[in-house]
Amino acid sequence: MNKKLILKSVAAAVSTYAIAGFFGVPYLIKNIVPGKVFEATKGGEFSVEKAAFNPFTFHLSLNQVVFKTPKNTDFVAMKKFSCNVDPLAYLWKGGLVINRISLVEPHITIKRDSNGDFNFKWLTELGGDKPKEDKKSEPMGLIINHFALKNGMLNYSDYSDGKGYTLDVGPIGFNLDNIDLRDLSNENGKLRLYATINEGGFVDLRGKIDALSPFVMGGSVAFNSGKLYTPWSYFKEKLPIEVADGTAGFGFDYRFDSNDVNATQLSKLHFEIDKLRIIPKGEERNLLSLVSLRLSDGTVEPMKKVFKAGALKLDGMNFSAQRSHEGKIDWLNYIEEIQKAFPKEETNETATPWHYGIDEITLNNSAVGFIDEVPAKKVTLNLDQLNLNLKGFQSDPSIKNDLTLSSRFNQSGSIVLNSELIRAPLSSRGNVELNGLDVSQIDPYIEPSTYASLRRGNLSLSADYDYNPSKTEVRGKVALEDWVVNDSRDDSVLLGWTKIGVTPFAYSYPDNRLKVNQLAIDGFYTNLHIDAKKVLNYSTLSKNSASSSNTAKPAGNPFGMDIVKLLLRGSSATFSDMSLPLPFKTYIHDLEGSVLGISTTKDVTTFVKIRGGVDQYGLARIDGSLNTKAPKKFTDLKVAFDNLELKGYTPYSLEFLGYKIAGGKLFLDLGYKINQGKLNGANRVVIKQIELGAEKAGGSPWPLRLVVALLEDSDGVIDIDLPIEGDVNSPDFKYGKVVWQVIGNLFTKAVTSPFKLLGSMMGIENDKLSSIDFEAGSATLSPPQVEKLDQITAMLSKRPKLALSIYGGWDEAYDTYALKSQKLVQAALKKNKNLKIDSTQAMSVELLEAMAEDSLDKKELNALKASYKEKYPEEAAYVRHYSATLIDKLVPLQPLSSAELQTLAQQRSLAIRDYVMKTSGFEKRLLIKESEGVKGEKEEVIPTRLEIMIP
Repeated sequence: MNKKLILKSVAAAVSTYAIAGFFGVPYLIKNIVPGKVFEATKGGEFSVEKAAFNPFTFHLSLNQVVFKTPKNTDFVAMKKFSCNVDPLAYLWKGGLVINRISLVEPHITIKRDSNGDFNFKWLTELGGDKPKEDKKSEPMGLIINHFALKNGMLNYSDYSDGKGYTLDVGPIGFNLDNIDLRDLSNENGKLRLYATINEGGFVDLRGKIDALSPFVMGGSVAFNSGKLYTPWSYFKEKLPIEVADGTAGFGFDYRFDSNDVNATQLSKLHFEIDKLRIIPKGEERNLLSLVSLRLSDGTVEPMKKVFKAGALKLDGMNFSAQRSHEGKIDWLNYIEEIQKAFPKEETNETATPWHYGIDEITLNNSAVGFIDEVPAKKVTLNLDQLNLNLKGFQSDPSIKNDLTLSSRFNQSGSIVLNSELIRAPLSSRGNVELNGLDVSQIDPYIEPSTYASLRRGNLSLSADYDYNPSKTEVRGKVALEDWVVNDSRDDSVLLGWTKIGVTPFAYSYPDNRLKVNQLAIDGFYTNLHIDAKKVLNYSTLSKNSASSSNTAKPAGNPFGMDIVKLLLRGSSATFSDMSLPLPFKTYIHDLEGSVLGISTTKDVTTFVKIRGGVDQYGLARIDGSLNTKAPKKFTDLKVAFDNLELKGYTPYSLEFLGYKIAGGKLFLDLGYKINQGKLNGANRVVIKQIELGAEKAGGSPWPLRLVVALLEDSDGVIDIDLPIEGDVNSPDFKYGKVVWQVIGNLFTKAVTSPFKLLGSMMGIENDKLSSIDFEAGSATLSPPQVEKLDQITAMLSKRPKLALSIYGGWDEAYDTYALKSQKLVQAALKKNKNLKIDSTQAMSVELLEAMAEDSLDKKELNALKASYKEKYPEEAAYVRHYSATLIDKLVPLQPLSSAELQTLAQQRSLAIRDYVMKTSGFEKRLLIKESEGVKGEKEEVIPTRLEIMIP
């Protein structure tokens, strides 16, 4: 063959190849391919502004490549596409070698319309009608030395919710090196995908493909969200909360082997959140803010569902929650709405739980705020300077965790907790320190049920505890400082104290027992007030009606308490009573004392010793012992009040006795002895120098001035013993009622039987001191009556405020007969002055007959004499009976006026007065009253009544 022809033929072939390559391929791409694409995509528009192909270097370059969807909307656009192939390398490498593929500024547009359809939905509608034959897939003999994507961009827009959301991802970079699909065990494949997202965010995926069959790859992933608000805005319309600020990022190394999928692992995992701020939609207040969150040293085995991390650290977290007037907590509402927006798919499959563990979780310099609008007064609770450390947190709840926590409460109190915790079954042991917690924060919560208002108070606690489901124990000390409880109705103080210290104490459950070594109460104060309707302030504190109270017996053991020592120091109390005619108020102060051995669980003896001042100069004392578990079983207490100013108790004296008290001192010694329910109270009341004031309008139920004069001795002292007895187990027993009954009986006795009362008080057993007896017709004091007067004089000498009224008395029958008998004797003496007689019994029968002859009918006298001689033949009997009959007939015939009887009564009064006046000091204390007729018991007992009175 001609050499020249061969050269021409080669030249022609090369020229033809060059023309076809340089011009034909670009022409096909620009003019033929768009039609084919349109046909294949059923309307898709493909265009290339400029195409170039070098058939000798096998380098293809396309500029301004654009593909629009069948609906003529943007889908894919690219500034430049280039590809360089080495076809000759196939001869010795046995595969297509692509030296380089480059995509410059690819731009992908993804859009979701208002119907929820994506702009690539048309892709799902492509495909032929003939079924494809299944062929065994063989890996392509392809070698890619380098693949590069530069400055890519993804534009996403979503109008499915009626409001537009857009997201731009880019620039995106992606590199792939040394991918050999001939030998799937090649270890030189490398790739990198890098893309910037949002504002400052990026994705950086690096990898090295060790083999393609089995597929083995390792590498790293780094991600930063940029500003979280941008991607969060996609969910904005669905969620009730917004991410207002913050960034997030994570990174990890990965390793995948398709031959051992279960060994897939993400290692060196770290996750970060910075400057996070979450707010309610449409509001500016923060729900959650976080300076930083750091998760480090993490490992994930996704196929095994295992997650482990070395540490989770949160710094500067501020969490805020709020409960509305309706009682709804905002965060619970938010969570409920989020769950509705993203409902959980129901499945019958039982999911394998994840196993997780974090070696250490820390929370530093954080805060929790809670605002509660349910109470009438809004409550704000704040925990700040919150630090927490939890070690050993795992999915296995039976593993022990070490927990420490410290925080400040409402900028004043603090809490420190050190604990060992097991989540299931729940158990914990450790110690807790509370210092200066302001308990007034709970006042709005108790306000609906009581008028008692906790205005201020601090609680401090230092305790060790041990809790498990079967038993709980707490040991430590408690201090309650500066507590004040007011009555919210008038803002008056109900009670308060400077400090109550419990050191130490031990409580156990279910025993439900509290043991206290020492309970010290300093500066305790209480205010007891009875209003004008006789209602005690403490009795009406509850706002709940009695019918609504729960009277069900609590389950478990009843509460029991043992206190070794109770100390009371510097305490006081005020008592006021507005129900009396005059308001009453007293003040008990400087209360000091101790109570030893208190127990509600054991029969032990409790010893009591308490002292305190009453008003300015009074003293109160309590001494004794009792069984605090069963005081009705044994009580032996002595309660004494010394030197109380009686004037201050005028409101009570005016109410119950009808008199004001102008002065005096009161001393009370009250003894309460109870043995097996039997009360034997030995009470002593001493009143010194009492001065009664004015009587109340309407009068007094008692002649109190007389009662005082009867009870008060010459030194101005009233000393009364009031024994009280009763059965305290009886449902009808009321101590106050018994006391008033005893006092009433005393006053009644003083008024109705003053002589008997005075006699009993002075040891005089004579119960007939209220009268002096005379013989009929006589005003002479007999020795027994003189003794009675001596006793009366002695009693009145010790009762200088008393006077004696004397009511001269005569007996119409006995005294008349006696006086007429005396006149008969006097008539006989007038007849014969030589007679020596002083009574009718001394008159002879002859004298009587002589006097009868002057006064009686002679025939009657003779008949009478004859009858007696016949009836009494013996001389002595005759004389005795006949004389008696003559006396009986002559005595009534003697003249006697009523004035003579009154004169006899007057003489008797004078005889009593004259005798008593022999004792000095009675000159002005005796008063002779008007004489009165009386009825004598017999002839020799004609009483002259005496009456004790106030002069």
